[in-house]
Amino acid sequence: MIKLFNTTIVMLAGILFLSGCSKSSQAVEQKETVLNMQYIKNEMTKIALNVDVKEVCNAKKNNINDVLALATTFNKIAIKEGVEFKRLGMSNTQYINATKKAIKLGAKTIDIVNKKKKKTGTVSTSYAAWRACSFAIRALQQKDEANETWRLAVPGDQYKY
Repeated sequence: MIKLFNTTIVMLAGILFLSGCSKSSQAVEQKETVLNMQYIKNEMTKIALNVDVKEVCNAKKNNINDVLALATTFNKIAIKEGVEFKRLGMSNTQYINATKKAIKLGAKTIDIVNKKKKKTGTVSTSYAAWRACSFAIRALQQKDEANETWRLAVPGDQYKY
């Protein structure tokens, strides 16, 4: 009876130990995933800093779907950084979604709508794709430029009166 009791306790201790190890390994895997995502975001931000927006976002030279894919990729990073562009009452995400919808439907233009859902204008799909792509990349570029040049905007630091 004592041997059965001891065996049961040893087995329960082993089960508890193994379940604890599996939970800690899951936590380690989650931390590694977070670190990998942070690394990817940092690398994509570095790529965005060195991109020539006029060439990469040109919807006439490049495929419009490739331009939208770039816009989507960099816009996700811009949203996480908190620097998503908004122009004429329309966020960059709305430009991307409207352009994708127009391409899917075969439309030549998209409507620009403000925050009240009121139409304020129309633009061509290629122009909307260019605008979405350039807004996504330039948001990241301007954030980096601001980190380096903000002192120029402080009166008295760089300017002499």
